Amino acid sequence: MSETVAVIGGGPAGLEAARGVAELGGSVVLIEKESFLGGTPIREHYASLTPHLQSAEEAMGGLIEGLTSQPTAEVLLEHEVTACEGEAPDFRLTVSGPGGERVIECGGIIVATGFEHFDPGRETQLYGYYEHPDVLALQDLEAMLKDHNVVRPSTGLPPERICFVQCVGSRDRHIGNEYCSKVCCGVASKEAIEVRQQLPD
Repeated sequence: MSETVAVIGGGPAGLEAARGVAELGGSVVLIEKESFLGGTPIREHYASLTPHLQSAEEAMGGLIEGLTSQPTAEVLLEHEVTACEGEAPDFRLTVSGPGGERVIECGGIIVATGFEHFDPGRETQLYGYYEHPDVLALQDLEAMLKDHNVVRPSTGLPPERICFVQCVGSRDRHIGNEYCSKVCCGVASKEAIEVRQQLPD
């Protein structure tokens, strides 16, 4: 029986969970398939995060430092779980990475594999995401905000007005999303504040 906890996923939730285990004195192994930590906020070039509008790099940097500074924490980048055997509190995870395969014995597993943004241009959606260049998703606007270059893609000029359409893809049984994503309202509100800061008119 191992007292090690394995955390699968190196985004905000995985980093916080792994840090919490390590701060309580436990041994933790964080497994991340990408070559970097920070998850979607880093991969999708988020400008900042709620609730304090702190830059995504700073916020994720704090979480990363909080974990990597722990002596009982190990981080495996570019590794994926390929098999899991056993049951609590005696699991055996097989992970593969650049150095080959490795078996990790652990007493618990936390799965924090993150999310993918919803595609508002899929055929069941009627928002014109792929048809009209000025229809953006939240992550597209995040990248513009990060670059301090909020423009209409069709003209390259700042927009005079922006409309946010909420709940796209949420609570839609026809596509299998019977839930609310919970974070979109906060992200949209944050982005509206940042747009007004960067484009006062």
